[in-house]
Amino acid sequence: SGGLLISLAPDAAGLLIDKLKEADIQNTAIIGEVVAKPPAGVLIEE
Repeated sequence: SGGLLISLAPDAAGLLIDKLKEADIQNTAIIGEVVAKPPAGVLIEE
């Protein structure tokens, strides 16, 4: 099917959402950064 499945620990989800709110214009860049180097508690599967 393609795309990414991102599963977050509850605290990691909160941190990610805060980061996204911080920089609306840069959402794509931040998501790319998270995918490239996931913070603790973030599992990314292709």
